[in-house]
Amino acid sequence: MTIARNKNKKIRKWIIIAGFALIIFTLSNVFVYNKIVNLQHLITIQTKDLEGLKLADADLKNKLYQILDLKNLSELAKDLGMIKIKNPEFLEINESVSFYNTNN
Repeated sequence: MTIARNKNKKIRKWIIIAGFALIIFTLSNVFVYNKIVNLQHLITIQTKDLEGLKLADADLKNKLYQILDLKNLSELAKDLGMIKIKNPEFLEINESVSFYNTNN
């Protein structure tokens, strides 16, 4: 009878260990599943935000291109009282420029 009791104790011990392992495995799977679902929700939100930022960027680029359009710049120059000079004369210096230190 002692042999049967020892076998039963060993079997119970392994069943309890297997039960704890199964519980730990199940809880860890639930934890990982929760993290995955939270990350999927976060990715969805971030993707929507990114799409909104792309649209805003496209609008800003469009406005910038409209401002920098030659037709609009000509109108802006007229509004500011600027005139177009066909043959501009620039200031010229015929001397060479040197950065030599003469204080030594």
